[in-house]
Amino acid sequence: EPEESQEAVGMADKFQLVLQVARKVQNTLGKVADGLEKVKNLLTWQHPEATRQLYTYLWTAFLASCVLPGQYLVPMFGVGLGIKLFLIDYVFKRFPRVRAKYDNTHRIWQTLPTDVQLKSGSWVVVQGSRSEPYLPIPSTPPPEADASAVVNSAPTSLATTPTGTDTTEFLQLFNLPSTEVPQQEWEDGRHCVLIDRDKGLTSGGIKHGRLYLTKNFLCYERSKSNPSKNVKIQLADIVGLEKAKALPFMPGNGMSLEVKVNNADKPYLFG
Repeated sequence: EPEESQEAVGMADKFQLVLQVARKVQNTLGKVADGLEKVKNLLTWQHPEATRQLYTYLWTAFLASCVLPGQYLVPMFGVGLGIKLFLIDYVFKRFPRVRAKYDNTHRIWQTLPTDVQLKSGSWVVVQGSRSEPYLPIPSTPPPEADASAVVNSAPTSLATTPTGTDTTEFLQLFNLPSTEVPQQEWEDGRHCVLIDRDKGLTSGGIKHGRLYLTKNFLCYERSKSNPSKNVKIQLADIVGLEKAKALPFMPGNGMSLEVKVNNADKPYLFG
């Protein structure tokens, strides 16, 4: 029994590690997408001050290329780039206060809005301000907000707290003992899909739901489905846990989680 408990804990640690890697990749891709959206908004005059400065630099470089010969222009560009990369950037990195005060390019990049910020109206133009042309609108609720509104805005998950009626419903749903409550940061579950490669993605092969992790079980609650179709996996029965691709032809190593269970016909694939 102690060996099975240690194996279950080890499998839980592996599961957490895979989720941490997936979260890091997701955050990195999110930053890349935000950067591309900022570039698009920069070129489409969503940030007038930044776009004006960009086109001013481009026109200055174009006129300089028309007037100065190439034998002078290329060395000047190389010297300027070297000073920027090896001297100015070093000073800005070493002294953040100097960067915040004098690095206009970095400051404008930080104030460039993304598409989500533009659609939600959380960014507005400050007229007459050249240093911070955009400022975020605070999204905190008003102090007179009714307590019932806060309750209604809470997630409607089965296990929102480690104790109470919601946890009781969660235990009854998966027929678990009272000690098998969701782990910390797993109280609301993780939204994911259960993928069945045999059925395909267009013929009912994707089932939406939420994934919960307890001390000894991995539980999957299917959305809008009979509770008998929920999945309950004992961590001690897991023999393999690795990243996988939802479809064989997808590039990369995949971002899905393949769980191999002892005495199971095929592994579970969560995406």
